Amino acid sequence: QVSLHPTIQIPPPNPFVLSSLELVSKERLAKSETISPSLVAQKEQMKLYFAGDSFYKVPEAVLFFHLKTPSLDGTASSFAMMYIFSKGLE
Repeated sequence: QVSLHPTIQIPPPNPFVLSSLELVSKERLAKSETISPSLVAQKEQMKLYFAGDSFYKVPEAVLFFHLKTPSLDGTASSFAMMYIFSKGLE
């Protein structure tokens, strides 16, 4: 019979390895908290919504712009200029 070397040890259990590979059921997903954004402010040219993050609790902002301008006349030049302008906003 072979004996183990005295300095070789089994590592402690990894807390990140799953103990169950069971899938989350549709019923459980339906019971989970669904966050719907609520309208906070509205003006003629703007709407502002808020949706809190109760899972990660990390503040995050997402902005969507919809630009309308008569300068976009369908030409490649006007499209390129608007593309450059929109990339400058990022």
